[in-house]
Amino acid sequence: MKNLFLAFFLLILTFSAHTQVNNTVTNSNSAPVEEKSAAPAVAPSSDLEEIQVKEVKTLKKSEVNTRKARSEAFSMEGKADVQKDALNTEQNAFLKSSEEARVQRTQRTPSVSRQETMDDAVSYFEKNAPESFEYHYYKYLSGNYNTKWRDHLLQAEKLRPENSDVHLQLAALYDIEGQESLKKEYLIKLANNGRIQQSMIDYASDVLLSCQDGDFLVTHALEDASAIWYEQSVGNIKTGVKVISLDLMQSEAYRNHLESLGLDIQESEVVDTDFLKLFLVRNASKPINLSMTLPKEYFTSIAQNLYVKGLTFAYSENGAVTVDNIKLWNSTLNKHLVDGSSDDKGRKLSSNYLPMLIVIREEYVRQDLPDKRKEIDKVIQHLVIQSKNQYNYSKIQE
Repeated sequence: MKNLFLAFFLLILTFSAHTQVNNTVTNSNSAPVEEKSAAPAVAPSSDLEEIQVKEVKTLKKSEVNTRKARSEAFSMEGKADVQKDALNTEQNAFLKSSEEARVQRTQRTPSVSRQETMDDAVSYFEKNAPESFEYHYYKYLSGNYNTKWRDHLLQAEKLRPENSDVHLQLAALYDIEGQESLKKEYLIKLANNGRIQQSMIDYASDVLLSCQDGDFLVTHALEDASAIWYEQSVGNIKTGVKVISLDLMQSEAYRNHLESLGLDIQESEVVDTDFLKLFLVRNASKPINLSMTLPKEYFTSIAQNLYVKGLTFAYSENGAVTVDNIKLWNSTLNKHLVDGSSDDKGRKLSSNYLPMLIVIREEYVRQDLPDKRKEIDKVIQHLVIQSKNQYNYSKIQE
């Protein structure tokens, strides 16, 4: 009996399990009725595996998408870093070549290799950063004062309106174009931001006072020319002196301007020591003075035709130069840098008074004026110490 009851109970459990799997129950009349509220307590193993597989697939797909997005982000960041590094490399290459060209002692025109380096950098920026300050500024600089590219310089100013390098180039551009009011505007900016130092202005004043109205004054680079332009435009000093920038001679428009002043300008792709020598020969009849800020290499081959005239060398092939350096020293020049300079620039520039003082000393010796000679000797010794110019000191002692 017990076995029969047990068998019956197992049969009920089996049947109950079977009806639960099919989501039905049996009423007293054995009619199948749909279960409306009950839910399977446990999913069959096959359904559970299917759900887990779907979850795994969804998870894997999500991970793949995340990894893909992350990879793309890293790729974009990597490309950005690579491009940034490339831009920095091109920028450094341009600036290095430009600076090397700027400080050349025997020519103003960049060498062929330096020009190629600058042009390559400009091409890279034009392709990869055409709206950048660097592209526009470098485009103009690489043209060596070619006014054809002036719009690039103006765009560079819009991008960096307070950049003093741009201001200096604009002052030079307006000098080439003869736009005096605009040139003056940028020269004032250069003085206000300290690019044109007071020591440079003090020195430029005495350079101009060393000349006579109607003289031509040859300067070297923009640095020495800008201070002289400033004293003429703002200080109204010796406006009758015509300034010739050897640096700007690279510009065809500038050479055309000089020709309109009656100068004979030779055709040349390079502005160097030979260019200056030929220029002086072709214009020997003109009153031309050379600023002592030119490197000495420019004077070597023409030394026999140079005569000390204040802070300049007057060029003459026949020696017909009348210079009263004693008068210049005693009553014309301001000599602010002689009395003392507050910066290294001024102290170095003060050594350029020495050639004039040596000439004056020789004249006092010739006239047998020992007291005046001693006065000049004291000034010479002071300037030698102030400028730390040992080369000149050894020459003076001989």
